[in-house]
Formats: sequence, C-alpha cells, structure tokens
Amino acid sequence: MSDANCGDFAVQHWCRSLVENVNLQDVDVIFLDYGLTASQRKQLEAQGVECRTCVKEGWIGTMLWRDMAAFLRKRSYDQVLTTDAGDLIFQSDVRHLFDQDKDAFRAVCEDFDTCIHDVVMSRADFDPDNWNKLHAYLKDKPVINTAVVLAPAQKFIQLWETFQKWCHRYEVYASDQFLANYIIYQDRFVPLDSKYNFVFISTNQPYRIRDGIFVDQNDVVIPIVHNAGGNEYYRFVKNFGYGKGYNQRKFFTPMVIRSFCRAAQWYKIVRSQRDRVLD
Repeated sequence: MSDANCGDFAVQHWCRSLVENVNLQDVDVIFLDYGLTASQRKQLEAQGVECRTCVKEGWIGTMLWRDMAAFLRKRSYDQVLTTDAGDLIFQSDVRHLFDQDKDAFRAVCEDFDTCIHDVVMSRADFDPDNWNKLHAYLKDKPVINTAVVLAPAQKFIQLWETFQKWCHRYEVYASDQFLANYIIYQDRFVPLDSKYNFVFISTNQPYRIRDGIFVDQNDVVIPIVHNAGGNEYYRFVKNFGYGKGYNQRKFFTPMVIRSFCRAAQWYKIVRSQRDRVLD
C-alpha cells in the first residue's frame, strides 16, 4: 500500500524486488492505492500487480487494516502476507512462510525496544481508559513490527473488527502498530526470525552491505530488509533501494537514535518500577 509520495519506490524497488526474488506461483499481489499517479499505477499493473483504489481518511497504516479487511471479505484466500511498500525490499524467496504455522499470526519482534508507544506516539486516537489498558498489557512485551505480517485471511478480517472497538479515530502515526500488537498477542502468535523483517533501526544483529545487497554476519543474504524511521532523517540507510549503486550505511544518525532510545528505555523502566511501588 502507498500513496504517490512513496509510489516511485514501490514501483522501482519494492515491486521489482518482490517479482524478481519471490516465487509468486498461485499468489495474487494486491496493492492498496491511496493516491498513486496514473504512471505509478500503470507500472505496477505492468508487473502483474492488481491495484485497488482506496480512500485515505486517516493515517495510512490504519487505513490498511480497514481496506484489507474489506477486500478479503470479497475474495476466498487462505494465507495473506501484508507488507509496507515504501521502505522495504525483498532479497530472497519467502514463499515457504505461507506453509508454516498456518493457523497463527506470524511477524518479527524487534530486538531493540524503540519505545515508540511510550515516547513518540500521540494518544489522541484512544480514549484514556482504553489506552491505559492496552499500554498496561503491552509494556513488558517485545514490540511486534507490523510492516510484515502473515496470517489466515479471516484473522485480518477479525483484526479490523476488534480494532474498531478500541479506537475512536484513525489519525495518529503508530496507533496501527500499537493496537495491532495487542490484538495479535491476544490471538495465536508465532514470532518469525528477524531476517524476515530485518529492521535496521531496532536490530542488534550485525550486517553488512555487499554490492548493494544486505547480508548477515555469515555472508548470507537477508530475505526482507526494512529501512524504518518515519522520515528520511531517522532512517539508518541512505539511498535505500534494490540493486547495485544503492544502500550506504549512515553513522551519525544511528548513534543519535540509539542514544535517544536507550534514554527512553531507562525512563520506561523507571516509570514501570514506580508504578509497581504505587500499586
């Protein structure tokens, strides 16, 4: 899913990396279009992608859950994989994931707690009582990064049904991940290896870049890499993309962001201990 702002990346990097690396036999590729240009849409369709026009009536990450559920009600699918399309590429095949733990949500837990729910995210989408209940449940659990999630189609439909019971508006960055974390943990959840959503901003795993390709410490290609960060300043890799000539590591930005996250973690731990004493 994307709007025109990330449309060029979706066409030139996300889609091309998907088509060239993943076995798409018996797999439909559906793109939720929140305002692509005519050219971007045409290029996606030329690569075999079905584009579905959607209305952006709030934070696009939350609209994804709504519009995916509406679409899945009209189709008969077994397993569904949803991914971001504006900051993520595929580097090797992940088709086998569709055949594993088919009755559960599957996603990657972040190695390093970015504290996004405690420090960065506004609470405006939630009634205070609801936010407090959700936060109390999630505060000691690893963050599930929802940029890559697999599950039976019916679970995604149910996710949106539950989402609406907790959230009274859909405007805020990261509300989607916050509430989806709660819903997924409440269901059957199987963590995936971090290589299936290798998040640079939160990983503790060593990696390097070889001719534009991200590899792990054993020189093995990482299947899905994710240059998360919200905007370009916070992302850990500059000139991110698929192919030679792309992908250079930043050095100053990671040091600043990690220092901020460690300070936020310290604050989170202190506050949690204080709350226990008060209880």
